[in-house]
Amino acid sequence: MWNPIASPLLLVGRALLGVLFIAAGPAKIANPAATAGYMASGGLPASAALAVLVGVFEIVAGLALALGLFTRWAALALALFTLVASVLFHAYWQAPAEQQFVQQLLFMKNLGVVGGLLLLVGVGAGAWSWDARRRAAPGGAALTTVRPLESPPR
Repeated sequence: MWNPIASPLLLVGRALLGVLFIAAGPAKIANPAATAGYMASGGLPASAALAVLVGVFEIVAGLALALGLFTRWAALALALFTLVASVLFHAYWQAPAEQQFVQQLLFMKNLGVVGGLLLLVGVGAGAWSWDARRRAAPGGAALTTVRPLESPPR
């Protein structure tokens, strides 16, 4: 069924989700020592190189998501990353009583972001994306192996 608002809504949704990660990445790269210290508080190695790698990942995957390029893979990687980060850094069930509310709020917000990312994994980038342009190019259909589920024709 043709939906005239699906493409613009998917574009805006991808852009808004992508901006979350695009905006977070540069700070990790600019101050890797501080990021490494924060990562150590979640049980990860205090590695400036890992902090820079995470920052680059957030920027690249966020841009891919916003542009609709390899959208399903970018959304899946960001969903897994966000879920792991939520458990490690917003474990409200382990937080002191005075921090539990804020940590639970951040955890639940991240779960909502994961939900939005998983929706993109399921439906794809939409018609207004680089993925759609790649599929439309000669031989482009072979580049996309996963298609959204559609109702069979009646």
